[in-house]
Amino acid sequence: MDALKAVLPLLISLSLAGLVLRVGLDADLADILELWRRPAKLLKAVLAVNVVVPLAALALVILVPLSPPARIGILLMAISPVPPLVPGKQLKVGGEKSYAYSLYSPWRFSRSSSSRRR
Repeated sequence: MDALKAVLPLLISLSLAGLVLRVGLDADLADILELWRRPAKLLKAVLAVNVVVPLAALALVILVPLSPPARIGILLMAISPVPPLVPGKQLKVGGEKSYAYSLYSPWRFSRSSSSRRR
């Protein structure tokens, strides 16, 4: 059991890194720049991720009786950047590859550049 506790975080990190690598290898420059060429779509995406979702989560934790850890977890998930699973799920439901990858790439670049500064 101790070995599993030690190996599981490494496996999760490796699988997430694999997902990010897959998106990076599959995307080209046109895919990454797609939203910068369509600023209205970019604004809608930013509002949806950074305003609508956190407000909905806040309303949920205020209106629904939840334990403090559940409230904190919901709020933390609401303010988290786009997870690595999003592009694949968007493509499975018929989304455009260029939109999915361009929506995902600014979050990856901002997180990787901020971690390099430390």
